[in-house]
Amino acid sequence: MRENKIIAEGKSKKIYFIDDDTNFMVFKDHLRSITYKREENIKGTGIERLKACIYILNLLEQYGIKTELKDRRLKTFDNEIGMVVKPVRAIPIEFIARFYAAGSILRLYPSIVKANQKFDPPLFKYDLKQDISIGGVDDPTLNESYIVGLNLLTQNELDECKRLLGQVAYILNKELDQAGIRLIDFKIELGFDKSGNIIVIDEISQDCLRANDMLTDTSVTKDAFRQMKSDDEVLESYKRFNKMLIRKKNN
Repeated sequence: MRENKIIAEGKSKKIYFIDDDTNFMVFKDHLRSITYKREENIKGTGIERLKACIYILNLLEQYGIKTELKDRRLKTFDNEIGMVVKPVRAIPIEFIARFYAAGSILRLYPSIVKANQKFDPPLFKYDLKQDISIGGVDDPTLNESYIVGLNLLTQNELDECKRLLGQVAYILNKELDQAGIRLIDFKIELGFDKSGNIIVIDEISQDCLRANDMLTDTSVTKDAFRQMKSDDEVLESYKRFNKMLIRKKNN
């Protein structure tokens, strides 16, 4: 694999072209929170995210949900560890489900939302994938009318995305609950495979989830970074998330 085979690279990931049916995704040790004005590299977080992502994508596959994962295991190419994935056409939307009130929903709706307020069924939210450098707003929120009216998706495609979001929400909440982890909210990304099917793509990991250890009510995901915990504490939170999932699997 050579440098000129990198087909996409951002702050937290890079994707290599292997062949027409195969890409290779590498997770970097990078974390960023625009809201809390913190951005840095924390060694070891990339591999912990990768372990979580492969575990969760495999889990979704077991429930019959198609993902971009092409190999069930961590793989190594040119001394880089990553996951083997299918080529996809990404939908430029973050699909979010909220089980409890935290983060931006508290800042935006303080008159009607209370901290840790439970949402049953979970609330769905859709954000355009747009960097803050483009319009001064990071990932602005879309409504369903905008998604269809701006030709991001057809109504049928949007309905399928909502169905998938609901399925993933149910599975993640169930599995994390059994592992002793309280799921607060999460985001997924979706895209089209070569056959035109809408599938789960990109990353589902500690960076994309907000979740706490039920016993201690401490974060085992990116909130530890947002809470300005030390690099060692953030890494330990990410490791704790994976240990709890693996323990649940082995019990």
